[in-house]
Amino acid sequence: MGCQHQDSGFFGDSQMHAWAEAFVPNVGWIGFDPTNNLLINHNHIKVCHGKDYTDCAPLKGVVYTLGKNETKYSVSVKAAQQQQQ
Repeated sequence: MGCQHQDSGFFGDSQMHAWAEAFVPNVGWIGFDPTNNLLINHNHIKVCHGKDYTDCAPLKGVVYTLGKNETKYSVSVKAAQQQQQ
């Protein structure tokens, strides 16, 4: 689970987003994003990994309150500039 680079034009960009990974012998771990029908690339930023969503939930626990509760999350990612050699 992770985030996609903002403004990448894909479904779920700049939001928490899940994808699947499989180990391919002689290749290594390959990520698949079925939501956007593509392989994981530099636009995907891994935040955590686990066997299912409960292993990677951004929040765990219970909140007891009498009032209204609203939680918002956002991610801002800036690409690092490459240095010229």
